[in-house]
Amino acid sequence: MKKNYYSVIESLIGRTYISPQDIQKYETYKKGKEGERKFLEILNSIDQLEFIYDLQLQSTQNYQFDFIVSTDKIIYQFEIKNYFGKYEFNNGNLICDNGFVIKYPLAQLDRNDYILNKVLDKLDIERTIKSYIIFINGNFSMKGKIDEETIILPNQLNKVRHLLKNSNSPNNSIIKTTLQNLHTPFEDDYHQYPNYEFNKLKPGIRCTQCNNIIDTPLKNKKKIITCSNCFNDIPRKELILKTLDELMYLKGAPFDMKEARKWCNGVHRNTLSYIMKEHFNMITQGNTKVYYK
Repeated sequence: MKKNYYSVIESLIGRTYISPQDIQKYETYKKGKEGERKFLEILNSIDQLEFIYDLQLQSTQNYQFDFIVSTDKIIYQFEIKNYFGKYEFNNGNLICDNGFVIKYPLAQLDRNDYILNKVLDKLDIERTIKSYIIFINGNFSMKGKIDEETIILPNQLNKVRHLLKNSNSPNNSIIKTTLQNLHTPFEDDYHQYPNYEFNKLKPGIRCTQCNNIIDTPLKNKKKIITCSNCFNDIPRKELILKTLDELMYLKGAPFDMKEARKWCNGVHRNTLSYIMKEHFNMITQGNTKVYYK
């Protein structure tokens, strides 16, 4: 399993000290991903749609595209913003009613539009490019002069379906694959991972809803567990898988049954063995079976 900065931070929450700066970066990232997942649901509901999620290109500078969608005549670039609150669009800036200013939110969209045109020219792909910034949070509103050729507001999301019409999916699939082959991830290279000692981390089951560490043992025969912090009902298997993934991330190496039981609040080895055989790879190191992804 390839770890990344944000997965490590999420896995460390509640297990050791994390700096306020890392927590803030994580919360901002998490908010952004929540918005992207909402848009991903829209795209997945459209039949025969060829799209790329999170394309990263490295050149003299780095470029990251939230979504690229290939249709018969147009390639769409969508940048997703999960801002919430009341804003005014003024002189290219977004100004919140509490005074907070987001400078030039369209700058990255324009920059990516330019580089995407250059990439398509180099690949001899003849498609017009249309770029949109999508404010996807239903609790976001904006007043001021709004360019409807560039900006899509939460109450206009149905516009996306009208834009994305396909009939020549084989060609669109080829374009998608060609662009995907250029993907060169860079996002994680700029983060400094927090220092921690694995053996000093607090083990325990992670609630997948509120991120609280559940200290109490899971009852072996209960398939649904109620979190004592958020009171959500969560499938027991989901909790175990989440915790095993965190064990894998934080150890940075394959783990054994003893470690799995310690981190999963003493869940019976037969249960863990069944889950790990289904979702992890297994190798033998000496006389010990270890698991990894």
